[in-house]
Amino acid sequence: MSVGFDRFERPVRAIRMRRTAWTARLGGALVLAWLPLAAHGEVLSRFDYTVLRDGEPIGTHRVTVSPAGRNIEVEEQSDVAVTFGPVTFYRMAHLRRELWRDGVLETLVAQTDKNGDLYHIEITREPDGYKRVVNGRTERFPPSVKPLALWHEDLFTYTSFLSPVEDKTFEISIDFVGAEKLESVGQSVNAFIYRLSGDTNREVWYDADGLILKVRLLDHSPTIEYVLSATSAAPSPGIQAEAVEAKSVQANSASGANGAAVPAGARR
Repeated sequence: MSVGFDRFERPVRAIRMRRTAWTARLGGALVLAWLPLAAHGEVLSRFDYTVLRDGEPIGTHRVTVSPAGRNIEVEEQSDVAVTFGPVTFYRMAHLRRELWRDGVLETLVAQTDKNGDLYHIEITREPDGYKRVVNGRTERFPPSVKPLALWHEDLFTYTSFLSPVEDKTFEISIDFVGAEKLESVGQSVNAFIYRLSGDTNREVWYDADGLILKVRLLDHSPTIEYVLSATSAAPSPGIQAEAVEAKSVQANSASGANGAAVPAGARR
């Protein structure tokens, strides 16, 4: 069910207002989620997620972000396995590297092993849209079709997306579900929930800075969730340390969070 425009836009506006200084550095391009730590300086930021199946860990997902001037390099790596004793019933391994410039994806190279189905994916920006090559097969898409990135404002603006994981395209609508308090990396965080519906269905929890706290995949049973478990930051390679405010903030040891780092969006 769709929600009213104003109800949808208010949380998005709140997230956008919190990042005014950073978006100005990107020439007005709005980039969600990975920038709260990077906003403190050009730092390499790492975001670790635990993959849960009905609450039980089955894998990991890591995002590493390295800003440098107008560019942002993003690397994502997933390793998921569902086992019973020595038998593996399902396995998914994925690695991709992306180059963004002024908030726009320039190139993406990815490898996916989805339970034995192998995909080599390359997405390249062209003057009239994007070219995607999957296992040697080339397709071209108009500017209205964007690479799917849950952390980018295109998610709130467009409806047609390219999968960076496999040979698929998605038609998606997005609705604001509501807000709630969420325990994340040892902190109680105000979270905004959005639901993606269409060719892929999931719910995404963002904090007030746009950091992704949790993703729930609605097309799967049992329930699959990606839950933020740690963040860290260090000077980005090639950037002078004195020009960077490097941060690696550990969770309050009294919280019992095993030393996991606190996301910048959770600090008030």
